[in-house]
Amino acid sequence: MGYFVIRQDRSKREKLFAQILEGRLRQGWSFTPGLSLRESEDKFAESYAAVGRASEEGRKRFSILKPMRFIVPDDIIVVPNQPDDRRFLIVVAAKNPNPAERYSYDFVDPLPDTNDYRNLIYIDKTRIKTLNFDGLAVPPIMKQKLKSIAYSSAVNVVNNRAFVEAILKCLQVDAKQNQEAAPLKDRISDIRKKTYQAWLEQVRTLTPSDFEKLVEAFMTSSGYHTERRNECDGQGKDVDLLCERTFSLEAPLGAESHTVQYRIQAKKHGGQTDAVAVRQLLGDADRAKEGIIRISVVISAAEDFTDECKQLAGEHDIRLMNGIEFARLYFQFVEGDKLGDQAAMP
Repeated sequence: MGYFVIRQDRSKREKLFAQILEGRLRQGWSFTPGLSLRESEDKFAESYAAVGRASEEGRKRFSILKPMRFIVPDDIIVVPNQPDDRRFLIVVAAKNPNPAERYSYDFVDPLPDTNDYRNLIYIDKTRIKTLNFDGLAVPPIMKQKLKSIAYSSAVNVVNNRAFVEAILKCLQVDAKQNQEAAPLKDRISDIRKKTYQAWLEQVRTLTPSDFEKLVEAFMTSSGYHTERRNECDGQGKDVDLLCERTFSLEAPLGAESHTVQYRIQAKKHGGQTDAVAVRQLLGDADRAKEGIIRISVVISAAEDFTDECKQLAGEHDIRLMNGIEFARLYFQFVEGDKLGDQAAMP
């Protein structure tokens, strides 16, 4: 049995959720018929370039989406932030209507009123479970993993044993009793949020370079080392930090490893972060080496991001981390603050 985390475009959340209820889990980057995952990587990249986009970007998208192609019936999929930011779904892959197809993947007509979201996994609509991140019986690791930089790609394969065990436990949880946050968890979360807000007020008084050092300390505490700092291409692209970590995985035919790189744009202001931060991470000037998974993220001390920023980030699979989310993770991983983290972690 396989375990996956699939993140959907928040700008189309309601329409995508309606499809889930009909047994169709859709994913994007499929805005032309040539972008089926049944195609080769070369064909996918050619189709991506045919509509005016970079073929190398297409190869990256293919690499991210490819695990969808091999999901089989009874595999378990977690969908964060559906049907809203407070909850997540656990769904079960179903048989493909085509009896000759053993995989649950299909490439279909686009989502109604769009020209995208053709990549699809058939799911069992009778086995959709909705849970609150702070539900009384929901294992805290679910919130830790799904609200952090872990599993932040559009499609993620889950290999972490503790996370798999938590997913299995969620399958046994009474969904009706875990639609809302547990009262104590809610109170602890409110108290700690005020602590984080006070901390952020002080953080915003730092110089931009000192805030970048704060972000770098956070990445280092998570096992990443810094490859480069403050890389600009003179054409608007600006990467404050490029951090890297290699993971070893146990595989049926022997140990395997893969390397993950984070391209980070750090913003230390308050208020809202606009789309400029996302645009600074776009471009192909620093393409990843073959075999490296690259993730772009904006880490901001601001309370939120503008709607334009969120939409652009969703279109390019760029992760957004606001101030409260960064503060929670910083306190846990850098300061080693364990008291209450299980209840309040994002």
